Amino acid sequence: MSFHSSRIRLRAFTLVELLVVIAIIGILIALLLPAVQQAREAARRMQCTNNLKQMGLACHNYMDIHQENLPSGAFKKDDSHGWALSILPFLEQTTLYDQYDFSKGPTANENQAIRRTVVNAFICPSFDGKPSNTATAKYSDGALLTYQGVHGVYYNDATKDSNLSGIVSAGLIPSNGIFRINGTRKASEITDGLTNTIMIGDFIHRDRSGTNGGFPGNVRVWLVGAYLTVDGIYNSKAIYEDTINSRRDRANDGVAFNHIPFSSRHPGGVNFAIADGSVRFVPETINFDAYCAAATINGSETFPLP
Repeated sequence: MSFHSSRIRLRAFTLVELLVVIAIIGILIALLLPAVQQAREAARRMQCTNNLKQMGLACHNYMDIHQENLPSGAFKKDDSHGWALSILPFLEQTTLYDQYDFSKGPTANENQAIRRTVVNAFICPSFDGKPSNTATAKYSDGALLTYQGVHGVYYNDATKDSNLSGIVSAGLIPSNGIFRINGTRKASEITDGLTNTIMIGDFIHRDRSGTNGGFPGNVRVWLVGAYLTVDGIYNSKAIYEDTINSRRDRANDGVAFNHIPFSSRHPGGVNFAIADGSVRFVPETINFDAYCAAATINGSETFPLP
């Protein structure tokens, strides 16, 4: 038998076959990518939930040693810290807390190092930006806070609003929510029930255009509760006309800074720490009256959280 006749003939792929295989692989990858993205977002949302869980429990631990009082949203309306600083010892950040010079404001040079320190629990992993910022304005120069406390609801109705603070241009601040300005809140005042009242939520809002349209948008540094005499509150927000993830903004729609809506990069809603220490995902389709009911502490409403 001839050597040549026993040789095994090998057949290569044709160009058409190769292109078909590449096309099939491309289709499979295209089908797989959304699932991968969903899995990644699910992991980010779980980490965000954990962040809020830590903050909610930290607020409860704060109450345990402060006669059942929650920290103030801002300890005065000029240059002052807010609740984010107050709960640091309960987030395993006692060393950072001890470095803060309480004789100075949060924007003072003496507190620059702490202002620029990133606290991981204050950054939602779905936030599409850096965890810190540099800016001329010191309330924007430092590590960011992608969550906000709930000040309650501003109704713009004299029959419903009372004890308002701030100025109209910055957004009047009500006193019917978990966090107050220049004052604490006792747990016993939350007569609507701890399980029905939202306390801290996602906040990553950017304007559609203008100065606050790019990074970091309307997100401010975690250390500043309020800044000088502008009556801007940087640790907390009040609900006025907008529900979750509303696209209305300051530059295009004239929304006051203190009334900018809670928002997130989580599809379909926002994570909120509830006053009982739990965390709930609240959909952006929530009924607005139910949303307002959840943001107030003593409205005696009958709307349950979804």
